[in-house]
Amino acid sequence: MTTHFQILETVRKSTPAEFSDLVGVANDDVVLYHLLFANVRNILDGNPKGLRLTKVGLKILRRMFQNWTLKMEDGFIPKPCHLLFFDRTCTMPWFLDTRVLVLFEPQLAMRAKLVGNIDQLLTAFS
Repeated sequence: MTTHFQILETVRKSTPAEFSDLVGVANDDVVLYHLLFANVRNILDGNPKGLRLTKVGLKILRRMFQNWTLKMEDGFIPKPCHLLFFDRTCTMPWFLDTRVLVLFEPQLAMRAKLVGNIDQLLTAFS
């Protein structure tokens, strides 16, 4: 069972009350995937990929799972290399925008905090 299926099952079973209507409307797995994940692909062949969260997905999962938030420096703009790094590296959901990086993996979050700079993180532990 992949992470995507486990997340969907958990979301369906224990969604916080303020999101239950939203998740209830998304009765189809494909719709729920797109509600939660920004870069999901290969849904129809049963082997979904991509764990980058949408803002809605972040709001829902943040209340359900332990997570770590790292603030980005002023003027930070996510580059394709950042998105590719997290897409390839993360085994749990993640979120990145101009203000924050939210990770649901304790080891990667610790590494990111140790390095302190997202550009250096890309090569620091390879």
